Amino acid sequence: TDTNTDSSNSGTDSNKGDKNNKDEEEDDGPSFDTVIEHKLTIDDIVNLGVFDTEISANDGGVLEFFDAENIDVSGFNGGQKEIRQGGVYKLSGVSEGGNILINLSNATEKNITLVLDNLTMISDWEKAPIYAQDCQSLTIIIPSNTTNVLKDTSKSIDKGVIHVKSGNLTIKGKGTLNLESNAENGRGIYCSRVLTIDGGIYNIVSSHSHGIQGQDGLAIKSGEFNITAAKSGLKSGDYDETPSKNDPKVNIIESREGYVDISGGCFNIKSATNGISSYGYVAISGGKIVLES
Repeated sequence: TDTNTDSSNSGTDSNKGDKNNKDEEEDDGPSFDTVIEHKLTIDDIVNLGVFDTEISANDGGVLEFFDAENIDVSGFNGGQKEIRQGGVYKLSGVSEGGNILINLSNATEKNITLVLDNLTMISDWEKAPIYAQDCQSLTIIIPSNTTNVLKDTSKSIDKGVIHVKSGNLTIKGKGTLNLESNAENGRGIYCSRVLTIDGGIYNIVSSHSHGIQGQDGLAIKSGEFNITAAKSGLKSGDYDETPSKNDPKVNIIESREGYVDISGGCFNIKSATNGISSYGYVAISGGKIVLES
């Protein structure tokens, strides 16, 4: 009798455990059918808890760089800080003008890491607040419990509030990055090569162009993204075009396919054109995504 009772109880507990695990696995917020049936808006869905704020609590949190060079941007309003050597730099302070220029063309170390420590930069001239002109790779760390603000104006001729002209860009952390682009051709984040994002909270407003663009590739592993864009929310690849004098049609003179690969994260995207756009392919294997375009 004791054996039968134990066996019965064990089976019952196991079933309960399976049921609980199943419930946990299926608790992913409203289904697509529910969203359509009740005509939920993005704000409704956010308030219902589809966007799990704990998504940002991934790797890359509080990071200490004891060998980092500290750069306080306060006081050099209207100026430019040029970084000519690779290494680790911690940026802090408040600047209502000027920018950070990364030019490692003559450096032996071509890789650079920027740690944003409650940085506020508003570039009021033709350059982006952070502009990487020449490097092999740029890594930006957003430590937890930091809020960083970057903004350009209509004077900027660059393609992003963060603009990487050459080299790959990786952004990771647990902190918050608020980006506002007002330039005619300005994105929130632009990288001419591969852009990888793993963690962090991103609030991006792009008044005239795309939210985030990695030309050769855009890979997002985790993070929370609130994007309002005049064009595509997420984009990879592109083409240059010029009108022909002999043909009213557009001639494509250079195309880059690119790709968008999303394996995790929470996305709240409001865009005037495409929510997610790629001239190559789009692969989505995880994450929670709401698009309004």
